[in-house]
Amino acid sequence: MWENFTFPNMKQLSYNLLQKGTHGADINKYFDYGIMSLIFINIGALILESIPEFQQQYSLLFQAIEYFSIIIFTLEYVMRIYIADMTHPASNNWKSAFLFIFSFYGMVDLLSILPFYLPLIIPIDSAP
Repeated sequence: MWENFTFPNMKQLSYNLLQKGTHGADINKYFDYGIMSLIFINIGALILESIPEFQQQYSLLFQAIEYFSIIIFTLEYVMRIYIADMTHPASNNWKSAFLFIFSFYGMVDLLSILPFYLPLIIPIDSAP
């Protein structure tokens, strides 16, 4: 019964999840909707957080949204580097990763998560 069952490798699954195309993966559509929804939730949270009453009352919710989002966006970025040899073919995996990271979408993805990680790498004292 199971002898004909083949499970695609993790790289192919990641590719099917992240990349648009005609590879027949409905999960890609749902993943895209999820990412777009998360972006809109973040925009809404950012707008509401700028109102002092909301910021004070819902600060824990806004922080939870931020942490959840940064985890999801970081995982997506790492997965895109992982499949870079499939999306940005080059002579080796390092060059493929380099091509993705410095592509337009790679830079957009990096710039979306970098503001969260930068203060962890470079301590910034904002006290006067």
